[in-house]
Amino acid sequence: MKSWGVVRIWLLVAFLVAGAIVPATIVSQEPADGPTHTVMLVTVRITQRAQASDRVVVESVQVMQGRLPRSAAVDAQSAAALPELVILNERNRVLHRAPFHYPRYVTVPPLPPGVAPDGQDGVVPLEDSTVGLVVPCVEGADGIGLATPESRVPSLMRRFTAEERLAVESARCPAPTAAPAPAKQGTFNLLLIASGYRTSQMTRFRTAAANVKNTILGAQPFAAQKAKIAIRTFENTAGLGCAPGCAGIGRLMCCNNAKVIEAAVRSRQLFDEIIVIHNTRTYSGGGYMDMGYYKTNSYTTTSQVYDGQWTARVGLHEFGHSFGSLCDEYQYGGREGPENQGCVNCRASCAVFGSLAKACITGCASRRNYKRPEPSIMLSLDKGFFNGPSLKSTYAPEGLVRRLNFFIRKP
Repeated sequence: MKSWGVVRIWLLVAFLVAGAIVPATIVSQEPADGPTHTVMLVTVRITQRAQASDRVVVESVQVMQGRLPRSAAVDAQSAAALPELVILNERNRVLHRAPFHYPRYVTVPPLPPGVAPDGQDGVVPLEDSTVGLVVPCVEGADGIGLATPESRVPSLMRRFTAEERLAVESARCPAPTAAPAPAKQGTFNLLLIASGYRTSQMTRFRTAAANVKNTILGAQPFAAQKAKIAIRTFENTAGLGCAPGCAGIGRLMCCNNAKVIEAAVRSRQLFDEIIVIHNTRTYSGGGYMDMGYYKTNSYTTTSQVYDGQWTARVGLHEFGHSFGSLCDEYQYGGREGPENQGCVNCRASCAVFGSLAKACITGCASRRNYKRPEPSIMLSLDKGFFNGPSLKSTYAPEGLVRRLNFFIRKP
């Protein structure tokens, strides 16, 4: 009996040691419905300039198993206004088209309640960024092209490298006509991804993620549709390029979008939207505005938050930017932010709010002479809700209710 006790001790030690050896990423145990597919993650670098056309460069193409986000083909009208990323074969025949949306602005989180305004602009134009686009892996893929709304004839950006071509061949990707279906309709899928946490720190991530999840599900319109909203987590330990101090602004956090999307694919979870929770105690966050194109590849406009006292409220606020295209309902030292943000909650006239607004006050992030409705989470973190126009607007780019219904409705 004594020798068996020694054996059991050694087995326990061996188990604990083996358990300490983990891969680069850890997938949440929360289940996701449906099978995974072979997909391609196309990483694109964009240099955005005020006076010239954006410069677009394809950096890499990775073949992996994962989830296809909701197909852009469900909304042809929105897709028609965007350029397209086009997958070509060696003879430049089009195998697949995907609307190519990428964020142009990142939003600076509001100051915590009780902190005096500092005059910092709340919206920062992006000059250089990377974007990850997830497309089906199709047989014969050999090049990446770009088509514009003016001309749908794609121009070749670059051929696949020998390694990329071999990856497509080895994966035995299906013919273009047999491309797999995207994430299923009827559910809104939000993925919370860990950033900067070691394996031993994942309890902290789980706590922060639970707070973000509960805060979102406690706010309308999400509270009324809990049964149709799936919020999953991914206990990722790979670097995502997240850090506060972006653009020289201490409380602005930026992440590498392509690395975030890669992590989402590797999680093998469904995702329509993504929030990254980064392991830093420095108060910070950020959101990428989708400019009203949520019906296309909405997952590229992610948001990110720090891990601290105001994580959940900053998460709800930045989610209002990234999913809702909402503007900040306050001013930045009297200066004007970019005026063409297309926000439903900041407009030139009070009349557009109608009976939805209990109050209408001059001054908003989008323009200092624009009007904002009654207070909400977009005005201050001490408000845990969205106001009427933010929720129920039917005018472009549409309020949160219509946006959520787009995802949870049955085809």
